[in-house]
Amino acid sequence: MTLLKNPRLPLRLGLILAIAIVLIGFSSPVLADEGGYTTPSWHTRLTVREDHAYDVTETIRINFNEARHGIYRYIPNRGTFYRQINGKPVASDYHAAITNIRVDGGKTAVSTQDNNTVIRIGSSDATVIGNKTYVIRYRWDPGDDGITDFDDVYFNLAPRLWPTAISRMTFRVDLPKKFSAKKLHFYSGGYGSTGSTHVYYHISGKTLTGRVDRGLSASQTLTINLRLPEGYFVGARKPSDRVPLAAGAAIIALIAAVILFWRYGRDEKPVMPVFFNAPRGFDPAQVGTIVDGSTDQQDILAMIIYLASQGYLTIEETADKVFTFRWQKDLPADAPAYTQLIFNSLFSAGRRTVTSDQLADDFYQTVSEGKTMVMDTFHQPNTELFTSASRALKAVLISLAIAVTLFTGYAICYAWRGGFDLYPFLLCTVLLGAMLLSPAFWLGHFLEYGAGMKAASRRGVCIFFGLITAAATAGVGTVTAVKLSPLMPVPVAAIPLLMLISAKATKRTPNGNTWLGEVLGFKHFIELAEADRLRVLLNDNPAYFYDVLPYAYVLGVTDQWAKRFESLAVEPPSWYSTYRPMTTWNTLWFASAFSHSMANMSASMIQIPSDSGSGGFGGGGFGGGGGFSGGGGGGGGGGSW
Repeated sequence: MTLLKNPRLPLRLGLILAIAIVLIGFSSPVLADEGGYTTPSWHTRLTVREDHAYDVTETIRINFNEARHGIYRYIPNRGTFYRQINGKPVASDYHAAITNIRVDGGKTAVSTQDNNTVIRIGSSDATVIGNKTYVIRYRWDPGDDGITDFDDVYFNLAPRLWPTAISRMTFRVDLPKKFSAKKLHFYSGGYGSTGSTHVYYHISGKTLTGRVDRGLSASQTLTINLRLPEGYFVGARKPSDRVPLAAGAAIIALIAAVILFWRYGRDEKPVMPVFFNAPRGFDPAQVGTIVDGSTDQQDILAMIIYLASQGYLTIEETADKVFTFRWQKDLPADAPAYTQLIFNSLFSAGRRTVTSDQLADDFYQTVSEGKTMVMDTFHQPNTELFTSASRALKAVLISLAIAVTLFTGYAICYAWRGGFDLYPFLLCTVLLGAMLLSPAFWLGHFLEYGAGMKAASRRGVCIFFGLITAAATAGVGTVTAVKLSPLMPVPVAAIPLLMLISAKATKRTPNGNTWLGEVLGFKHFIELAEADRLRVLLNDNPAYFYDVLPYAYVLGVTDQWAKRFESLAVEPPSWYSTYRPMTTWNTLWFASAFSHSMANMSASMIQIPSDSGSGGFGGGGFGGGGGFSGGGGGGGGGGSW
């Protein structure tokens, strides 16, 4: 009764109600759209071909509320089918061919963008307002689905990303053969919806027609999911097979590699004369470089032992991994530059005593510079170890191995995904590189350049990488042959073979081959020297064992050298002492202590200091038939422009 005493109150309430109705009306996507147009109706006719391709006709009626040039429609070339198979969610990628595009309703431009075919209708020189009907025809061919349990028609009849509501959504689907209505399901609504409450359809023979009773809101779609017996489709398009191309390219690359290797990379067998001392006065760093073609840190460390055995310094191991080096005399003025670098780094700024702890922060730089300087001595016109042609050939063969790896990754990606995708391609290539290229590279490296290692160590490393290479090649070849193509083992096997050939492709120069033979002859003597010969050499030079020791170290035969002197009288060296207890002196004990000391020296002096610091689908469900709204092929989106 109190309300009636204020005559203006009903008027105010009516005004508020009217405003609310207007606001609600304008907020409804069915009645209006902020984009300046609405979609009163959309009709999709889907003609399913026997080869699993779909001929699609979309009749779209647009009401432009303001002047626009036209509409655009984008249709996915690539996407993912989301199915439920045997109770499990399965995602399978498709790569559809979109052809036979025809459009009624205006000037048309077709392009490709972000794995979509984009159809733009209209002219930039003209605008349209009011009602306009567009008819878009195209063939959407996903090819063979790769499923062996069943065939299906799983297609989004309306674009999932259309920005306006579709007031009236109708469809017609024509099948090439009879089908079971019990296997037919529709899903309507937002992405992932499994409901079909408002979908009505009628089946007449091989044709079904229907509608969505309340239309579709913006970004809603309508999906058909019809399970069919396996073999329903015949002659489905297969993905373009790149495997034969990869296999052919791999065979050509292998043939070319063998021919080039035979012509430019094959070494002559070196002559190995016996040497009792280092040939040609080579120092340990040079011998270590000649034998394996590179200078490593062991070659530089051996120079410290070499300088000690020559009387330039002494070495005392005062604790585990702690050494003291004491100056004894200066180097001669004509000592090689790298020898002066090593010696001066130990005794810089006039110091006469230095510990390994004092060297720990910067001696690694000396090692790095020394390695470069030693290698530089073998890059002079008359001292080159390897021919320039063979070095170029090595680079070419490694490039060939990488190229075959890339092409094989591309072929696997194409066969696996039905087309090229960047990330799967990168994944395939990285895995091939890690499983085939990398172990083959190290196997080839130790086969070709492991002459300076201990024989047992070299044998063990080669067996290790050989087994990894063989197992990876067999495994990858078998899996890809079964899953993708019987030709896949060809390019897969070519990858490690090319890498192994590249490792053997460095041909030595005449001088390099001669020096290698002399060094190997010296190594052979160290390994097999007879006691009588060594006794004579010791009589001539009591320090002979220690003079040869750094060479034995870089050649990986320290233990063999010590064993040769087991029955001979050898005095302890004056230039080396250790805190380790010694009950009985002999060369075997010293060799063991020496090897341990060299390992400790490497660990304590030449480790680089480390910096401190720190630096789909799921969750949802499937509807009847094992699908959901938007989970099929096609669909896409569009808008006006």
